[in-house]
Amino acid sequence: MRRNFIFAGIMVALFATTPAFSMVLPQDCSGVNAQSAECVSMLTMASYVEQAKAQAANSDFEAAMKTMGKAIKIAKNFPAEIYVEYVIDQAEYAESWARDYRGVKGLEQALAILQRAIPYLGQVDSVSTKSRYYNRISGLYIELANTNKDPTYSEAALETFQHIIEIIDKETDPGYWASIHYNLGVAYVTHFEHTKEVGNLILGKNALLEAQKYFDKKTMLKDWAKVVSALADNDVHAAKAFNRPDLQQKAMNSYVEIAKSLKGTPYKEELANAYHNGALLSEERGRDTENLKDLKLAYIYFGKAADIYYDQRNYFAWVRANSNQAWAQYYLAKLTDKPEDFEGAVDIVEYILENFPQHKSPVRWAEIVKQLADCKYALALNKSDTSLLGEAMQSYRVSMKIFEEEGRMKQHDEASQQATNIMMLLLSIEGGEKSEEPPKEDSGV
Repeated sequence: MRRNFIFAGIMVALFATTPAFSMVLPQDCSGVNAQSAECVSMLTMASYVEQAKAQAANSDFEAAMKTMGKAIKIAKNFPAEIYVEYVIDQAEYAESWARDYRGVKGLEQALAILQRAIPYLGQVDSVSTKSRYYNRISGLYIELANTNKDPTYSEAALETFQHIIEIIDKETDPGYWASIHYNLGVAYVTHFEHTKEVGNLILGKNALLEAQKYFDKKTMLKDWAKVVSALADNDVHAAKAFNRPDLQQKAMNSYVEIAKSLKGTPYKEELANAYHNGALLSEERGRDTENLKDLKLAYIYFGKAADIYYDQRNYFAWVRANSNQAWAQYYLAKLTDKPEDFEGAVDIVEYILENFPQHKSPVRWAEIVKQLADCKYALALNKSDTSLLGEAMQSYRVSMKIFEEEGRMKQHDEASQQATNIMMLLLSIEGGEKSEEPPKEDSGV
């Protein structure tokens, strides 16, 4: 089963609408006061902030991040609220830079930047600043949990959302209260994906239902879609965890309703999420029942989602949607047994690798290389092509090296076993024998 990530997870913290930070000068810095040391520092800091904003507006996020670093050095001499707000700004620039150029290492850098502000939080009285900080760091925790498949990050996200709930008032800000419960619900689902502890599904559904009370479809369509999608994601997992197949169909109905409601609206990414998650369910059903129609639908809608993610510059989502489209093609080929269908899967994976440099995420890159090996292995058996077997074995070995370097020994061992299987098959062919053993199916990406 490959449903190890639901796209609602990467939308965490986007509901939060805390007021924008406005720096207040500690004294009148006009006239003669402008020459005081405090005013000179404050005005210099403000100029760095404006320079960083301009750089970010031109998509030069690396420069913006470095410029904010200069402002932050000065901010240490001013109230903690200023320092924390500027750290958040720098982390946001680092996160944007990561998405465009650095990949997961950049996300980890953004998290490290935010963690520097932890000692200052106790000195901050502003609920707005604290909420903005907790939202930003929890969003990174969720994304890193999914990218690195590490439950320590999702656990940290759950703890962070509890901090936010403790400092906000449901009566005075019901929208923010609802948004945090949405985020909390997504975090519980994410934590379940990495721990398989079913209690997270119950807690997650309760949090999402709390959020759903506030977000009305007619007046807040985008927010409504996010909550309904997250509830459907929860149902997908609950269907298997509690042996409730009816919940799977309920989830599919939700994705279809979301897609119909969002088509033709500005909410492109939410539409892509609905396409993608519906495609995952369609693919599962197609594999389980060997239904070509379901697999073809999955292939089509993975492609639709990938196109939107590309337009929205959601890089990792684009990789994931294309990878899943290749798997849909792979399972389709297993049913048709046509070489051109296997070749179609190989083509998609090669296209991903042409546009997905290793430094973006070494583990994710290695997973895609292993997927290429799986597809070539199946194609080689289909065509009785020993040269393709050699290519598949080489791809397994490349992925093994990265998995070992990154400490992913389970994935390393799986790739190693496949490489060994091919070696034994090649030796048997050379010895005049031929085995038709198919490649072991990948557990998912």
